[in-house]
Amino acid sequence: MSPDVLISFFSSAIVACIPILFAALGEVFTERSGVMNLGLEGTMLMGAVAGYVTVVRSGSLWLGVLAALVAGLLMGLLFGVLVITLKVDQTVCGLAMNLFGT
Repeated sequence: MSPDVLISFFSSAIVACIPILFAALGEVFTERSGVMNLGLEGTMLMGAVAGYVTVVRSGSLWLGVLAALVAGLLMGLLFGVLVITLKVDQTVCGLAMNLFGT
């Protein structure tokens, strides 16, 4: 393999891993508080879909970013209410949120 192909491959891999890295960093802080959130991927997918649909329908990029933030916030709020307030099992709730988001 030529160096150009390797550089292109590794730079693409880094770009593709950035959203997962942000989710993992957020999960580190969540784990420190004693809550295990397995539904991060579902939350990210819900935010992505909400942002995409909003951008396509409105044509505004910033409105799409806002919609993605609100969707992620609502999914996190739902998880927090279920796990902390209603004492639902964290693993089951996280996997259900992941399936719901998918």
